Amino acid sequence: MTSFLNVFSWRASSPPPENQNQISKQFRSFSENEDGIATVWSMFWLIICFALSGLAIDATNAWKVQQFLQSTADSAALAGSIELQTVDNNGIEALVEEKANQFAALNMGPTRYGDVLIDQDITVGYWDGAAFTPMVAGDTVPVNAVQTVTRQNETQNHAVGTFFLRFIGFNEFMIATKATAKIFTAKCDFDGIIAQGHVKLSTKQQFLDEYCVHGELGIDISQDNYFEEGTIAGMVDLSTCGPSAGRCLDDANLGIEDALRQMSLSGGKSARIDEYYDGLLPDGAWLPEYFADADGTIHLFDGSDGSKVEFSPEANDPLDVTLLKEGVVNVITCPKNGLKEDAFDVKLATPKGVDPMTLKNIVIIGDGCDFIFDSSVSMENAIVATNATGNHTFSGSSGVNLGTNDNTLDADGNNVCHQGGEVTLITKGSVSFASKLNGYDLEIIARDDVHIAAKANDMGEHIGTNISAGGDVQVTTGHTFYGCEGRTVSVFDPIMSWALVE
Repeated sequence: MTSFLNVFSWRASSPPPENQNQISKQFRSFSENEDGIATVWSMFWLIICFALSGLAIDATNAWKVQQFLQSTADSAALAGSIELQTVDNNGIEALVEEKANQFAALNMGPTRYGDVLIDQDITVGYWDGAAFTPMVAGDTVPVNAVQTVTRQNETQNHAVGTFFLRFIGFNEFMIATKATAKIFTAKCDFDGIIAQGHVKLSTKQQFLDEYCVHGELGIDISQDNYFEEGTIAGMVDLSTCGPSAGRCLDDANLGIEDALRQMSLSGGKSARIDEYYDGLLPDGAWLPEYFADADGTIHLFDGSDGSKVEFSPEANDPLDVTLLKEGVVNVITCPKNGLKEDAFDVKLATPKGVDPMTLKNIVIIGDGCDFIFDSSVSMENAIVATNATGNHTFSGSSGVNLGTNDNTLDADGNNVCHQGGEVTLITKGSVSFASKLNGYDLEIIARDDVHIAAKANDMGEHIGTNISAGGDVQVTTGHTFYGCEGRTVSVFDPIMSWALVE
């Protein structure tokens, strides 16, 4: 490389013009000399390579950690939200924090990642469909959401370090992710027909007020049915709506096109029948609130305190329904007949000469009994359960009324169901009401099929009715099903669902 000393030196004995020419030549030679330029360019490109490597490797690593943090926030929020159904607002924060931290530690071990989720970043509150609001002290409205924030930063002493980017002065990434999970009861679990098989609808059915119809294996539908805006007609595969595609168009059934949803509701209450039936006795785990004493204590229904009464009807000796007692569990053991699995029908009707009556605050458990409901007996606040497995474990005469017709209309004309009066029917077999049935906050949970019929021009009315069947649900002739604002729930509700909302 030409020395700066050579550039600015000349022979003193040279005449001035010659000296000037020599200086000009040396400047020109220096400016045109390219010796050593590779070193300068190498340093320049090395810096560029480190920067690009940092973007390719360090940024990718940071993105991967961010994904880990997001999945950890998601799982922690969902795990915490499960605890929301266990207690009221008092003490709920500690339960949620414990469960959320447990899942966060399983996802991202503290030894490697540090404490990515601290208690201050776990918040219990309310999700209103658009935004999350934290719970404040004194809130009595049950919380329905959990929000978690997972972090790797300097505060937790585990910021995400860099390798290549530190050569250009960028030493670490600080990453935070957020998740919000809500707990809710799906619309179909409130007011709806849910069949694990098919829903079979004949003509002149009406579904109003966001009512839900779901057939896991499909919906078989006739013509001239009506689905109001906001209702649901769901199935796993939309091609199973039929029997022909034309039946699932508005020309055949008005409103069905907007109602169609591709969805799955497998399992559900019909899969929990053994749990429900066994939970009514002996410890009363599934007994409703109206069986509790003033202090909230529910009896152990072993009969020692008069909390259980037992009946063993004889053949050709119908049960006297006036003997059934309110506020206790009435256990009816039915005789067996070798000719058929369920041999004895228990008719819930008033004896001759007795005025129609309403059974209230009552549980009736049948062991091998088929129950026949008569229009002379209505029910409010009642559970009737049987382990019978036949085709007509619940049936009824025309004009049976189950539940309390306590709904009112709000300013928008929507049905508002009020608390109290709910009736639940539980069976390990099938249900068949061959004549008109009116249900108000009525819930039917059947392991097999449910069939509800009515006579032409004598339509059945169902307000807040929920049907869960392990088989098919068939609705024939004419029925109107209304959903309810302010939905009430039976003792067997809700089946809670969890969802990430942000």
